[in-house]
Amino acid sequence: SLEDKVKKQLNKSSTDEAFRENEEKCFDTDKYGREPRYLEIPERVKYENFIVDFKEIEKTLGNFNREPVSKFTKNFMNKNRSVVNYMAKEFEMKKAASAYNKSQQAKTGELNMDKLYLYQLKDDIFNRVEITPDGKNHGMIMTIDWSGSMCEDIESTLEQAFVLSMYCKKINIPFQLYAFSDGYYRDGFPKNPTYQTYGKEVDVNDTAVVNSLALLEIVNDKMKTSEYQRAMENWFQIVKSMTYRYNYNYWQESGDYGYDNDADLPGKLYLSGTPLDATLFVVRDLINDFQYQNNLDIVSYVCLTDGQSHSCFGSGVSLVDRRINQTFDLNPKGGYSCTKGLLKWLKATTNCRTIGYYL
Repeated sequence: SLEDKVKKQLNKSSTDEAFRENEEKCFDTDKYGREPRYLEIPERVKYENFIVDFKEIEKTLGNFNREPVSKFTKNFMNKNRSVVNYMAKEFEMKKAASAYNKSQQAKTGELNMDKLYLYQLKDDIFNRVEITPDGKNHGMIMTIDWSGSMCEDIESTLEQAFVLSMYCKKINIPFQLYAFSDGYYRDGFPKNPTYQTYGKEVDVNDTAVVNSLALLEIVNDKMKTSEYQRAMENWFQIVKSMTYRYNYNYWQESGDYGYDNDADLPGKLYLSGTPLDATLFVVRDLINDFQYQNNLDIVSYVCLTDGQSHSCFGSGVSLVDRRINQTFDLNPKGGYSCTKGLLKWLKATTNCRTIGYYL
């Protein structure tokens, strides 16, 4: 009826209707029109659950003839000792120069008896002391990309990482070296992703979790000298076994193999995928604990990789860190790579120096 139409017209809200027509424009979308996703980090990530320590690596590798690889390792250390010594010398020189540049002189409050006769001419008749500020404590965490595309460079990359670790040992700074892989658990992942990440069951729909990542421990500063050299031998055996697999000419042309070429390499230690984003996500709390436990002022995170990470969190993702109540856009330009966003989050939440080597 006409009366009903009039009542309906009078009850209309032009403001509400305008809002309903435009409410779908009130949230951001990516270039494909997809809504943003928010993944929360509710608490500390249990990075311990992702680390495979050097003793387990040796157990997995099994028995092999150590004589050739032991000889190669000793020659490698002797050959690079002069380089390491030079690097250490340069570091000490820069450290001394920086300390001298920051040093200041101050009065002690004690009279300088050699200047006492000048008391009527000068006010400064006190002994002086030079104050040199204490240097900052450094530490280093290094990760190597253990992916199949690294096959041509993996041996030289590992050698350079070992040189860096020898340098750290020489100047007595804490360090840890890992290889990140997603192939170690080919036979079955030990725990579900949520338990692996946080040590308990959480809602996976809106929580950031990672799976299949393994941080394979190579060497660290806590190892004894014998353990350090033995770990180097194990990893040279691993990497040379793979070099033979991926490069047949290498095996044919080299007379002294430098490893036991009759030993079988377990499949879980072969090169695999590139879980770079998962690694950046997990090492945040590792870096913070490493800095606290060693009382460090500066931590450098070094990553040696040759390519883009495979997808970990998907596209259009923002990370909500509840510990600091901040949100980080992981891939603002679209796509599935979150590496740049994770690096910004890593620096903001650890204050570390990030150093990337693209191989």
